Amino acid sequence: MLQPPSVGGSGLNAIEAVPILEEVACADGSAGWNLAIGAGNAAFLALLTDRGALESLVKPPRSLGAGSVNPTSLRLVRVDGGYRVSGTLRFASGVHQASWVVAGGLVLDGGKPQLAPDGLPNIVGAFFPASEVRILDTWNPSGMAGTGSHDALVDDVFVSDAFTFDFRSKGSTAFDALAELPTFSRLGATLAAVAIGIARRACEELMLLAQTKPAMMSITPLRETARVQTEVARAHGRIDAARAHLEHVAGAIFARVEAGATPAMIDLARLRLAYLGATEQAVEAVDRMHDCAGITAVASGNALDRCFRDVHVLTQHLAISPAHYERVGKALLGLDLGSGQL
Repeated sequence: MLQPPSVGGSGLNAIEAVPILEEVACADGSAGWNLAIGAGNAAFLALLTDRGALESLVKPPRSLGAGSVNPTSLRLVRVDGGYRVSGTLRFASGVHQASWVVAGGLVLDGGKPQLAPDGLPNIVGAFFPASEVRILDTWNPSGMAGTGSHDALVDDVFVSDAFTFDFRSKGSTAFDALAELPTFSRLGATLAAVAIGIARRACEELMLLAQTKPAMMSITPLRETARVQTEVARAHGRIDAARAHLEHVAGAIFARVEAGATPAMIDLARLRLAYLGATEQAVEAVDRMHDCAGITAVASGNALDRCFRDVHVLTQHLAISPAHYERVGKALLGLDLGSGQL
């Protein structure tokens, strides 16, 4: 979906894909999450400089990628022609279905993290066959239970240079017109779309329930109570605001970058704020719908309960973590971010 037509993809950017991601997530949060994570691997493919390696990963038959960027649990050691990769691939969504994985870890030199000229650790990504990992049964979450985001062991796997990349480098604009954006600045748009889809489902479920469930101590259906009417209106407003914020801000910045512009720090701050703001609005909509449903929403198997659990697990992803607000605020105020990433 997010890969260019030159390799058989649809050529969409993450914002153009929002309606698709939202619709799938509305049907099921876990399915939406895995679609977002899998499609998002296109950003990492763009960082490969070896055309042959790239084409081997995207050529027919269709391949599925899973991955994880968790530098503290994965290490790479430089050897002739490439790296030896060892450690744990954490929270690798869809790893059971994957044909290859992309793993990001610290490069060790003499047992210690190798540092870049700016003093930050070098983080290198590596693509290799999923058959090289041993999947652990570790995913037993409260929400997003269907993503299969298990850990996987990587035991001294050799990866040639052609299949590795520097996470902080800029990718090939021939493969991806958004490659001028820092990779981590792009992560978040697809997940915000998933949050919006989950919020839509929560609204739909509450409105369906409100047709027949009586209000507490009453025979009047929930839909006829002022509180439910008000909260349904507010939830719809939040969902529309979330989608509009995401599509307007990120869509405009993406369009400028695709046209050849170099993104400024304020662009990166506004991008991250769009991801955070859209997700936060969606979560608030879900919480209000869950609250309006009362005790019904906590029953096992209830769709509102699943929406509530799924959306709160989603917010734990680094790309849309509220922890970014501080860095966004610093950037907007013209302060030095230090080693912070947007």
